[in-house]
Amino acid sequence: MVTPRPLQAVLALLWSLLATPAWAQDVALRVETDQLAVGQRLPFAVVVSGAEPRGTPRVIAQDGLETSFVGQSQTMTLINGRMERYVKFQYEVWATDPGPRLLGPAYVQVDGAGPQRTITTNTVELLVRPPEQADASTARLSVQAEFSTAQAWQGQVVLFHQVLRSRESLAQARWLGTPTDGLMAPRDGTPETREYVLQDAQGQVLVNEQWVPLVATEAGSRRWPAPALEAHVVVDDGGPSRLLRFFSRTRREVVAAQPLALDVRPLPPPPTDFSGLVGTFRLSQRIDPRNAHVGDSIPWTIFLDGTGTLEGYALPEVQEVDGLRIYDKALRPRASTRKGEYKAGLTFERTLVPTREGRIQLPTLRVVVFDTDSGSYETLELVGAVIDVARGEGDELQLQSFGPDGSVDVAPPEEDDIRPLRGSGPGLRLPWLAWFPLALALAGAPGLAWLGGGALAAWAASRARRRQVEAARPLTPTEQLARLPDAAPARLDALDAVLRSALAHAVDQPPGQLDRQAALEALPPATAAALDALSQLLDRVRFAGAAAPPDLEARVRALVHELEGT
Repeated sequence: MVTPRPLQAVLALLWSLLATPAWAQDVALRVETDQLAVGQRLPFAVVVSGAEPRGTPRVIAQDGLETSFVGQSQTMTLINGRMERYVKFQYEVWATDPGPRLLGPAYVQVDGAGPQRTITTNTVELLVRPPEQADASTARLSVQAEFSTAQAWQGQVVLFHQVLRSRESLAQARWLGTPTDGLMAPRDGTPETREYVLQDAQGQVLVNEQWVPLVATEAGSRRWPAPALEAHVVVDDGGPSRLLRFFSRTRREVVAAQPLALDVRPLPPPPTDFSGLVGTFRLSQRIDPRNAHVGDSIPWTIFLDGTGTLEGYALPEVQEVDGLRIYDKALRPRASTRKGEYKAGLTFERTLVPTREGRIQLPTLRVVVFDTDSGSYETLELVGAVIDVARGEGDELQLQSFGPDGSVDVAPPEEDDIRPLRGSGPGLRLPWLAWFPLALALAGAPGLAWLGGGALAAWAASRARRRQVEAARPLTPTEQLARLPDAAPARLDALDAVLRSALAHAVDQPPGQLDRQAALEALPPATAAALDALSQLLDRVRFAGAAAPPDLEARVRALVHELEGT
């Protein structure tokens, strides 16, 4: 049977959605924890997305580790109208010797847009502990609680690590007596939680780990009683029915960990410009000073990242820079606890607006922090970029009028192709006086047509020249106000350009050659102050995300009329 062409197109589209990878090919080796004991089995997976795997991936394991393939599963996800498929190959790893061991990489054969190829995954380092003691390995319920370090500096972020291991089925569990005295949870950065299952000779072990970030606020040798875990262990699950399992019987058990200790050292006497940041930090920036023109907006982004809390911190104010306006646009904090580490960051977004041409040097930014690795105060420096500013391409507002240009295409008159009267044969015979006017009109028609066409062409050319002269004449500020665009961003840009044009008009200078500072000094002080304030307000609205006041356009129009009258 022959499939109709429209149906073929639909089938081809569906096949492309289902068969074509939606994202870039990616493979990863994922492990829920990087620690296990000799004799324990830990599940891990090789996940493939955006590609079609061929066969089972080959996993490399260092001596002292053994792996086995468990099974394969896949998940289909629809993202933004496109299909994404994840293929998960599940494995188990177990250790025969203690010590650090490398798991991976894994080699995956995939089909993509090109020929079949091999993709290599990441490598994971596992810390293998010696075999657990008999009481620990056979315990039905055990807990562990400790800090990520035994010593910390005042103001440093430490992680409180809690571990639950259970061979029982738990209906509910919660920690009791977590340390709070002399410690404070940061506002940014939620705790990290991992849950996985280990397998050993006695069966399965459910492991739940949690890392809670805390700030050491008080110096001294701090001591806390042992935290405990309250668990409700399922005694009778109520049988196979899920409804009956809701009424399962439980027993309450409380298991205590070891007492906690943390030595918090006070900071040395700080310098006067100490920022208050404690940890290890890095300062960087992103700015593109190329192709800068007067009046342009240049994004300037500053990144501050580190292992300490950044709550409430703000960058030092930038000193006045000649020829440059600086606007704070946005502040974006971020923090997370991942893989047993606390990391925080701040992104400062600023907008630079050059007000003159030439070379402009941004000031060097310095932030003094206390580095917890070196135990001393350090200064982070961000060398100021150099911006070469050219004459503003937008110094003169360019507005277009979308109407006819007045030009008329006139075709030259065609030559007379009237055939002469036949000298013989039948014909229409009229008296001479009757046909003489008609003959005269026919003889003069080409000349009249030529004269009329020439006059029309001359009129059209004159009108076109007048339109060209009008188009070449710069628009007055009032005319520019009458032709403001409707779209909000373009309208704000046009209002700023009208102010520059009105300033140039007031001092009788071409807009493209305007010396703004000299022009402002030539105006009455009150008018110059109003113009400068209104220009800065427009810049804050255009570049810094400020809200435009309702009377903004009215204020621009009033000032433009005042400048035109000077």
